[in-house]
Amino acid sequence: MTRIGHAVLPLVGIVLAGLAWWVASTHVADLPSPLETWEESKIYILEPWAKRGEMDQGIARLAYYSLWRVAQAFSSASRSARRSGSCWACR
Repeated sequence: MTRIGHAVLPLVGIVLAGLAWWVASTHVADLPSPLETWEESKIYILEPWAKRGEMDQGIARLAYYSLWRVAQAFSSASRSARRSGSCWACR
């Protein structure tokens, strides 16, 4: 496959998925169209670091907080395993 094919094929897939979504939204009453979904969610994508309130934050900020909590948990577990001597990889 050529270099252009590697770039075009994913775009074709995205367009086909969008068209299938649009067609499905015309037949299913509770399914919002791609345009309606974009209008409701664009603030989270265009302002990924914004904090508009405690429960209303951008997607990048939420991902950062989540990864930070995971890193803290791994660090805590590692320290605990080293202190108790149960860390088999630390020997």
